[in-house]
Amino acid sequence: MRTSRISRLIPSAIGVLALMAGVLAATPGTAATPAPTEGQLLAAAKTAPKKAIVSFTVGLKRSDSAAQNLLAEVSDPTSSAYRQFPSRSEVKSHFGATARSLGALRASAGEYGLTVSLDATGVFATVTGRAGAMGKWLGKPITVREGTVDGMYLVEYRGPAKLPKSLRSQVREFIPMDMISAAAPNGAEASALPPYEGINEGTPTSCLTPEGDEYVYAYNQLRSAYGIADLPDTRKVARATRAVVMAQGDGFSRGALQASADCFDVPLASFTRKRAPGLESKLPVGDEGQLDVQVMQAVLPAGSSVNVIEQSGFDGRDYLAWATAFRLKKQPDVISTSYGDCEPQSDQESGFSRSLSEAVFTRLGLIGTSVFSAAGDQGSSDCVENNGTGKGPKKLAVDYPGTSPYVTSVGGTRLIVDESNERVGEWVWNSTAALPPVGPALGGGGGGTSRWFQRPWWQARSVTRSSMRTVPDVSAHAAPGPYWPLFMGRDDFATVGGTSAATPMTAASVGIIAAVQRTQGRPPLGPIQPWLYRMQKKHPKAFYDVVDGNNDVYDRGCCSAKVGYDKASGLGSPNFDVWLRKLPAASVNGRG
Repeated sequence: MRTSRISRLIPSAIGVLALMAGVLAATPGTAATPAPTEGQLLAAAKTAPKKAIVSFTVGLKRSDSAAQNLLAEVSDPTSSAYRQFPSRSEVKSHFGATARSLGALRASAGEYGLTVSLDATGVFATVTGRAGAMGKWLGKPITVREGTVDGMYLVEYRGPAKLPKSLRSQVREFIPMDMISAAAPNGAEASALPPYEGINEGTPTSCLTPEGDEYVYAYNQLRSAYGIADLPDTRKVARATRAVVMAQGDGFSRGALQASADCFDVPLASFTRKRAPGLESKLPVGDEGQLDVQVMQAVLPAGSSVNVIEQSGFDGRDYLAWATAFRLKKQPDVISTSYGDCEPQSDQESGFSRSLSEAVFTRLGLIGTSVFSAAGDQGSSDCVENNGTGKGPKKLAVDYPGTSPYVTSVGGTRLIVDESNERVGEWVWNSTAALPPVGPALGGGGGGTSRWFQRPWWQARSVTRSSMRTVPDVSAHAAPGPYWPLFMGRDDFATVGGTSAATPMTAASVGIIAAVQRTQGRPPLGPIQPWLYRMQKKHPKAFYDVVDGNNDVYDRGCCSAKVGYDKASGLGSPNFDVWLRKLPAASVNGRG
């Protein structure tokens, strides 16, 4: 059965939030869980192997005051010596270690077979040798400890704090520590994750109580933060909108759509069910099906129409649903799916279904359809079960169909807004850093490297050095805390998170941009990845560059945010109003 990409609320984490008679009941916690220190994560120290090579640093006697005086002179624009800088060799010879200090160190260390190398600055020397000999020189054994910390594999050697007595008057500093670090196996360094409370600091428009608003984002806040509120919302644009939701497991209820619109003051949209071949009845209502349509409704202009293509979650013939979208009376501009499978798991199933789906994706792209898929909610370990238990293979894996070169993969972030609901900052979503009551929990935005697809032409080597397709392409708020709102009925409210929320928001926003183009007599957008990657270079303000955090939920060594593209957040999170303004021109009444 395919997997939905919604992170359900675990009752023990925050208590069940229920809307009963207009009262939102919540039980927020108060105790914070301290982040483990580096020492707690490294293994206990033990005696280092005698043959291990160790290097310690010794600061030698030198002429610091003379060096400082000359620096002031050559840095002073009013000085006759301004910018008359000495050479590196002159600095070392005039202000470096005294011959007596260096000679004493070499003589002492040399008795134990250790070598001494003077740094090019002349300030310090490095003493190198086997741990056994180093321990004898210093009078106590050298210890070592090792382990993985924040995605880095560390080996740390330490010796006693003091040099032999005969040297102490001849040196100035001694640092008996040597550390070797490398990226943990199978991935890149993961940046540190500061703890967070998951509190809404903005100004929501909702029917929830203050306690509920504290931990839930209202749609007006998300629309403001991502520039959706600045997109055209006229009736003409609404009539031109052509959006599709893939419901490949769960159905939706119109009562819940009405309740969501009423609570968050958003206009109603019209949703029409279409069945894929093989489905003979409506799908049963489920949280994934409800979330997808409620989020899309909250983004689109009043009066928009959306087709919902339903398919059983047990039917592995996904291409049937995609082909149903292709033959809709009005060809879709955007399709959003929140369902998928990790690639290794899908390897065990028939490859023919995937091959057919890829062929249909190609045709959808040829008619101008943009397809969006959730990147998953288990970080870089997509095969772990999406139920908060951590069960399943924790090896690095990514989600299909998001890995398809014809699909835009949407990852997850954690958004913070101010009182005006403007974005203050955004981090990669990783719930392991969340404090009570929203965490800590197992969950994070999907991302990593495909094992199936080669790097597409639009994902240049300057973006990723991998020869394979990497995901996500973009990201948006998916973190539980603040949560996304979800109505399961008129009086049944829940809180959720996941890329299942970020994806329909992104798809619907692009759907508005495509509809605006249609009102101007211009063609649809088609696969938008080439445009996005080009736009990120030419118009950096089109994205908020997410540079902090990681999605390494299960300590697999991947993936961390950094400046520019990364496998934790993609190109960053969207500023949809800029996307509309920077859309390349197309030929009127043509496909240019």
